[in-house]
Amino acid sequence: MIFINFKIYREAWGEKGVELAKICARVELKTGVKIIPVVSALEYGKIRNSFGGEMFLEHADWQKEGAYSGAISMEQAKVAGVAGSLINHSEKKLKLGTIKKTVAAKPEGFKLLTICQNINQITKWGAGLKTDYLAWEPMELIGNPEVSVMDKYEEQVKKLALSIKVPLIIGSGIHRGEDVRRAIGAGAAGVLVASDVVKAGDPEKELTELAEAF
Repeated sequence: MIFINFKIYREAWGEKGVELAKICARVELKTGVKIIPVVSALEYGKIRNSFGGEMFLEHADWQKEGAYSGAISMEQAKVAGVAGSLINHSEKKLKLGTIKKTVAAKPEGFKLLTICQNINQITKWGAGLKTDYLAWEPMELIGNPEVSVMDKYEEQVKKLALSIKVPLIIGSGIHRGEDVRRAIGAGAAGVLVASDVVKAGDPEKELTELAEAF
């Protein structure tokens, strides 16, 4: 599976976001590889009808309902048709107590992809979370167009995949089909990408290359 974080790049706003979602749908249909667009709460309503599969939010909060202005409720997101959310992205880091509270508040049927920035986070507390997916994104390689996590940490990825009970998702610098092949070969269930696809000159070509590597 490929998670595509739209972030809040202008290339994913409004009609551009709709077109990117349509590209995700076409590549998923063409390759048979599960594609999960990860979008902002602001754009979800506009994009949802352009993609028939699972969509995640870029962030969600532990508050369920009530007087919590500004919170992104997982309960409310589920009612709106959202399949899940990322939490603890490197650009939206959470304290460990908040991560645990968010995972505990996850409604039935709503999925969480919990992201860790270093191996110690996964081995010390990540592996014990009742999350649906765990992701590893070494911060120093995020957005790197030259070096991927698989170039630098392939052996560590193999060890992580064997040590955790939930599917492992790998991110940071994934930009070639070869990166994907190596990640899957090392035991990962999928990859998490962002700018490599969203800001590509030809997003469909780029996403197709990654998907065909499965």
